Amino acid sequence: MASNLTNILDELENVSDGNKLTLGEALRHFEGRSLGVLLVIVAALTIIPVIGALPGLPAIAAIVIIALAGQSFFSGKTAIWLPDRIAKLSAEKEKVKSAVEKVKPWASRIDALINPRMGFLVNRYVVALSAMVLALMFFPLGFIPWAVSVPAAAIVFLGLALLGKDGAAAAIGYVFAVISLWMLWDLAPRATSVVAGTLS
Repeated sequence: MASNLTNILDELENVSDGNKLTLGEALRHFEGRSLGVLLVIVAALTIIPVIGALPGLPAIAAIVIIALAGQSFFSGKTAIWLPDRIAKLSAEKEKVKSAVEKVKPWASRIDALINPRMGFLVNRYVVALSAMVLALMFFPLGFIPWAVSVPAAAIVFLGLALLGKDGAAAAIGYVFAVISLWMLWDLAPRATSVVAGTLS
């Protein structure tokens, strides 16, 4: 079982034997594991170059995160159910591998910092609720290039906090969450203008 971000990325590269990796395949591979694993995978996909730039991905990631965190928050389970249209979304496996390889050096640095500590800051229900709120921010921030990376980073650190029982990682996640709230306040009017311009 993946115990850190680098191991998760290694597994993600080898999930599918075909030429494409579907979202459903990736999530089913990790089904039954900690909510932290699933949050890290989905949120990291929105940050990884190439994959994160795919049109509509932030909204899709938000729906998946809300579904996963919601199931965990209300039922205590991380069973995975997604509409077929979303589960069948795919990316070329070679592009996934290339993107993952670029991220691995950063992942290994993060892993070196994750240790069990300050466990009082790590609560699955608080993390699940926070992830849902942060995922909702993807919708307005998704209209601003790469703005979603900040709440996504918050979710990644909260997921890592669950994986490593690391309160320091949780604290970093909450700092990113506060920055996300500030961004939402600051950038929402600009996002509204972009949407209005698009519709007109």
